[in-house]
Amino acid sequence: MRPHRTLSQLAASHDGAGVGIVVNCGAGPPVGRPGGMPGVVLRAALPAATVVELTDGEVLVDVLGRLADGGCRALGGAGGGG
Repeated sequence: MRPHRTLSQLAASHDGAGVGIVVNCGAGPPVGRPGGMPGVVLRAALPAATVVELTDGEVLVDVLGRLADGGCRALGGAGGGG
């Protein structure tokens, strides 16, 4: 998923505070980048981020809405980019 827009007025979040990331668990580990599943890697790199791994039946737009309503200032997605 490519960024729709970038808001430059947001301060960088080096530990992931204020960031919500939705992970497509079915995507598996990145090709050619060993180190584990995306959710595990993201949690280790951004310990203050809210990382949600989609489960069967969950709707991406609903999960993103919950993250935004819960105070996340920046949203992202991982996995399944083809």
